[in-house]
Amino acid sequence: MLKSRSQAEIGAACVFVFVFCSAFRDVYLGGVFQAVSVFLVLLLAFGIATVAGLSIAFRKGGTAMAPLRAAPMDVLMMNLTTAGAWISYFFALKLLDPSIVNTLFAGIGPFVVIALGWTRFGIATRSRSTALQRALQLGVVGTLAVLVWIVATGRSGFQSADNMAALGSAALALLAGSLITVSHLFAKRLDEGGATPSAILGTRFFGLLVVASCGVVYEGPAITFDLSAVEVLRVAGAAFLLIVVPVWFNQIGMSKINPLNARVITAFGPVMVFALQQVDARIAWSSETFAAIVTYSVLVVLANVSQGKEFRGARACPDATPRTAG
Repeated sequence: MLKSRSQAEIGAACVFVFVFCSAFRDVYLGGVFQAVSVFLVLLLAFGIATVAGLSIAFRKGGTAMAPLRAAPMDVLMMNLTTAGAWISYFFALKLLDPSIVNTLFAGIGPFVVIALGWTRFGIATRSRSTALQRALQLGVVGTLAVLVWIVATGRSGFQSADNMAALGSAALALLAGSLITVSHLFAKRLDEGGATPSAILGTRFFGLLVVASCGVVYEGPAITFDLSAVEVLRVAGAAFLLIVVPVWFNQIGMSKINPLNARVITAFGPVMVFALQQVDARIAWSSETFAAIVTYSVLVVLANVSQGKEFRGARACPDATPRTAG
């Protein structure tokens, strides 16, 4: 059943808030991670998210958690992939241009879905594409490869002085994008099984909190807590506004909006990150990065508009072949 117009508009607004806050998040945390432990930020941000999600879920009664108890393997896989995704992503932000990290992170996702559609895991459906869509997808892959080349040749606006470390960060961004895509697929399946956004938010970060806690203990107080109480509160507040709030809005938005429309909105995220990072004195202007990111965003929008037109055309024809297979 198609979602109502008002629900779709709410979903679109939520996804836009997610993209806007995420752009600020990447630029802000890229600077914060130069002096603050990644594990401490993870612990603060996702500890708040977990408490908030569980509090709302339990206020709605025990039934909110029932769909999660009915699918323990989905919850476990969601936790494992979420932990790997965010840890990889934050360490990539520490050593690389935020706009490149964001683009690699977002760009790899659709290809992970395509690959999973050809497996027997059952969390993604196999889809067919037109020649135009395949050409546009090939263009997206090309822009991701160009961004990796920019990193390898030291042409980005900011990266570690060690080019190998920078390349490793690019690989982490791609890994993070792959893992978060799988995480979203498991979360979507739980959502379709009746789990509420608050219940999913409250249970998807347990694995991440375990790893972050171990990281804090491993680093020791001298590294992790070399901050005043005021600085810790400032980081916690920023983490709540730039990580917890966007995750919450994205959780709601994705459940209300057509996935094609969501991908068109999120396609502008990397451009937004690039624009915002120009106020960061650490990051220089890179024409190569700007050109690659704008090209990426245009190709993603065209690919999704093309897919949307084809989908509407198929619905208008009673004899049209379904575009996905189970």
